[in-house]
Amino acid sequence: MTNTADNNQHATPPQPEISMTGSHGFWHWLNELHISLVFTIYQTNRLFLICCKP
Repeated sequence: MTNTADNNQHATPPQPEISMTGSHGFWHWLNELHISLVFTIYQTNRLFLICCKP
């Protein structure tokens, strides 16, 4: 038997949606140089990977 009060304490709150936009030519620049951009916001435990698919 499980206690539903204990289960609710461990539930992850919903994360806000993230939207990003790049400056004009940003995606072309990434693709032209064959590079990716990776950064983290450690306060929110998020890792961002930005790249162009071939």
